Amino acid sequence: MKELILFFISRIKRDDIALHASSLTFTSILALIPAMTIVVSVFAMVPSFSHIKAQLEVFVKDNFMPVFSESVSENVARFVAHAGSLTVTSTVALIVVSLLLIRAIDNSLNRIWRGGKRRIGLTFSIYWTLLTVGPLALGLLLYLFTKILDHSLTVTEIAGAVKLFYFIFPILIEIGILATIYMTVPVATVKLKDAISGAVITTIIFEFCKKLFASFILNFSDYEAIYGALAALPVLMIWIYINWWIVLLGAEFTACLGLVREGQDDNIPKLIQHYVAMTGPMHGSYKVVNKKRNINIKVSSNKNQQP
Repeated sequence: MKELILFFISRIKRDDIALHASSLTFTSILALIPAMTIVVSVFAMVPSFSHIKAQLEVFVKDNFMPVFSESVSENVARFVAHAGSLTVTSTVALIVVSLLLIRAIDNSLNRIWRGGKRRIGLTFSIYWTLLTVGPLALGLLLYLFTKILDHSLTVTEIAGAVKLFYFIFPILIEIGILATIYMTVPVATVKLKDAISGAVITTIIFEFCKKLFASFILNFSDYEAIYGALAALPVLMIWIYINWWIVLLGAEFTACLGLVREGQDDNIPKLIQHYVAMTGPMHGSYKVVNKKRNINIKVSSNKNQQP
């Protein structure tokens, strides 16, 4: 455990996740309206999914946008409402900006996993699927789960089940989304148990930060007097930055789980090498793999040596 923590801290510093979280925040602000426009357009293509869209909007506002969800959602809805008057050129620009966000996420995660590059066609198909099918799948899952509750429980049982549902279901959704991202986005082999472990840790941190951030906003109302009508924008930027920082932190932890278990990394710090040497009697053999060659390090205990 100590080795994992030391390795984890060293990778956070080396990969500079704070800088990448800032970059993703900027890209997210630019791509928020285009991405929402595409999602709304996809739902509009299937009129029977209109009720699913409404449930998904409520679910996202209640669980991922604390305190200021109403003001943000109203502004986003106003911008999205004008999407119908866009020209072909503007529509293409919307799609490009939205794909740039997913591309930035892909680059950040593959930097953490030291992943390679996919073919352009495969990359585009993955990005487009995430952007269009992802929201539909989440909305459909939410709709089906509520229907199952309605048909399988009595009226008296539904009240308690709904409370439990709204507490547990968002957490399970967060874990599922994060585990899927950590497994599928990196161009590297990520074990399911590592992805789930990283997703669970990330979700716990996210829920804690969400409560803390909401409490801070409620007790610090002066920001509205300072920023006026634009008060929601800086708050939204800070919240998006916190979210990306947490996601990248979970990605680093997930990557470290596999690397430390196998004793592999492309550039193991000297601190970890010294730690391996010192703890050899307890941990046995370690295999340290760098870019040039494989190095086997085996330290035997002095107690086993004859005088």
